Amino acid sequence: MFNLTTLDKFVTLQRGFDLPAQNRIMGVIPIIASNGLTGFHNVSKVLAPGVVLGRSGSVGNPQLIKDDFWPLNTTLFVKDFHGNNPTFVYYALKTIDFKSFDAGGTVPTLNRNHLTQIAIPEVHPKMQTTIAGILSNLDKKIETNKQLSKTLEDIAQTIFKSWFIDFDPVKAKMAGQKPVGMDAATAALFPDFMEDSELGLIPKGWEVRPLGEIVDLTWGDAKTTKASYVSMGYLAYSAKGQDGVLPTYKYDQVGIVLSAIGAGCGKTWLATGKWSCIKNTIRLLEKAEYPDAIPYVYLVTANPDFWPKRGSAQPFIGQEDSRGVRIIVPNRNLLDVFAQVVTPMYEQVSQLKLENVSLEKIRNQILGPLISGELQIPEAMLAS
Repeated sequence: MFNLTTLDKFVTLQRGFDLPAQNRIMGVIPIIASNGLTGFHNVSKVLAPGVVLGRSGSVGNPQLIKDDFWPLNTTLFVKDFHGNNPTFVYYALKTIDFKSFDAGGTVPTLNRNHLTQIAIPEVHPKMQTTIAGILSNLDKKIETNKQLSKTLEDIAQTIFKSWFIDFDPVKAKMAGQKPVGMDAATAALFPDFMEDSELGLIPKGWEVRPLGEIVDLTWGDAKTTKASYVSMGYLAYSAKGQDGVLPTYKYDQVGIVLSAIGAGCGKTWLATGKWSCIKNTIRLLEKAEYPDAIPYVYLVTANPDFWPKRGSAQPFIGQEDSRGVRIIVPNRNLLDVFAQVVTPMYEQVSQLKLENVSLEKIRNQILGPLISGELQIPEAMLAS
């Protein structure tokens, strides 16, 4: 275990600066509020790297800022690191329960004068650099996984939009051209003519049918509860989306999870591999007549405004209303090809999400022990 010092000797905190909206000039300098980035300005107040705490509204919530920035008056920022590694300071502050120092009334508030005597481990600079490196490498991997997931999802969305919204291959064939970047077999699945439908012009031979005829739609499994969550297992979904992992699974196929009630009502997630979903969700699975329709239906229904909602204070989506929504349905061979193209992308996204669950758990488990010195680091790992 490391010796202890106090927060006021560890760092010097200062309240952020006023910057009313009418005084902001568009630029590239991030404006940091108690809950994160809130805009941009043309000048900075603090040089990077910086560490910011929420002072009012959202208290605590340490943020590591890597560019020169403007901390708002709802924050406390580190004015002086006293020679400590800024990244280590960020992680050390994450081990403190700042909410327990709330001095506010109706609005949670931190008074920096009440924080001065908080105990902080006194760590040698080499050890600080090593600890900061271990923890930041985990966070970098988590962020890399998130960025790769977004890239894969963006690619799938781009293909979907080109094929099924803009009808680019159909329009190319109508103009006597070959669809760009498409092999002959796939291009042959697109017609060369558009026709009228109840949903406007659609490619010839495609249909407009109720969603319930294309996918099997029913409530999520209410027996799956968060009490069963473990560190490793299968992705679980609630009305908030991906919501941890479970030791067991309900489904072993591609499906869609729809948030059916509350603030996130109408949001959808594509579930691949082994997964479960709990109450307040609707799950959509394939029907025998359309075995490869799920990736297509997922992207058709990805806009929360697609779903028919009832209620205002507590929005709600019913099964029967959802089954009756009419969508454009391409020919089955094209749905099959589209699924072959995008499903591997979504499967990789699912694996990246599972990996992040494990990485986040590891980071959270070792954070406190590393900062306190309870978890010993071999001499060979110390930064030079």
